[in-house]
Amino acid sequence: MEIRKGVSMSSLLSKSRFKELCTRLGKPQLSLSFGILFFMPLIEVHGQSVNLPSHFDVDVTVRQTPQGAQLFINQHIVDGNDVYPLPVDYDTRHLLVPSVFGTPDAPVNDIPHKTDDPGWLMSASDMLDDEILWFRALGELRYWSPDTQSWETELTGGEQVILYGGLPPGVLFGDPEELAFWQSGTQWSQQGVEGPTESVIEYVNGGIHAHLDFCVKDSEGTCVSFTRRGRRLTGGISDTGNPQPGAYLIEMQMFSTAEVESGVKKYRDSEPFFIIFRQGISEEEFLLAQQSLVSVPQIETQPVPAAGILIMN
Repeated sequence: MEIRKGVSMSSLLSKSRFKELCTRLGKPQLSLSFGILFFMPLIEVHGQSVNLPSHFDVDVTVRQTPQGAQLFINQHIVDGNDVYPLPVDYDTRHLLVPSVFGTPDAPVNDIPHKTDDPGWLMSASDMLDDEILWFRALGELRYWSPDTQSWETELTGGEQVILYGGLPPGVLFGDPEELAFWQSGTQWSQQGVEGPTESVIEYVNGGIHAHLDFCVKDSEGTCVSFTRRGRRLTGGISDTGNPQPGAYLIEMQMFSTAEVESGVKKYRDSEPFFIIFRQGISEEEFLLAQQSLVSVPQIETQPVPAAGILIMN
């Protein structure tokens, strides 16, 4: 099992602040507006410079359900011995995992527009060695604009978020064109998903602790020239262009191809979840983007005409 340590994300979000943010987003308070009771997340911004943990993981587990064993994403992320609760998207009830792309002023491993967080963590008791944990890309790329402070229907720069998964069995020494397809990465755009829509997170070996590379680029940029290292794809960003500042949202789920017998899956797929990336915007703006997803929409009520008596001739 390969364990990759996280990287410093200076000038982005501090551990204590991140814990406070996750706690506040994850624990709503009751508010009253327009006579309607609804849940409103507690979000406070104090203006200080804060940082995300330099390393954190999505906690994946297997639970027994009446329908059989199922993969679950626990409602927290893990940073060593620290656990931080995750907020939930109001419309879909999907978990919302925050992350941050590096910038030219604060690159990750000297690489802008890239991150390998979140990682993926699973204990040794959940799946058997040599079984494989996969991800499946869903939906399309969503973009929150700091200018309009809303989720936009069009990305004028043709931006994509790309996740570089591992290689499935038999691909490495197979057809070169097939290998190139898998190495191109899973690409979310506002038109949907291109490239391999399903890819490997890690082969189980006494559990899982893996970090895959995400990056964001514009239509003129390119993400990476990858080289092989065992079953992991690694590499550096060459020129990602100038992706628009904002928040980028992708949707995915976990699954396994392991079977209890031919044609019968051993593990049911996880529920879908979101990852929201901060790209070149302030902490306050990133909080607004998240708040727009976890808040109950306020419903404007129309005035009700006064009751009267209709007199007809």
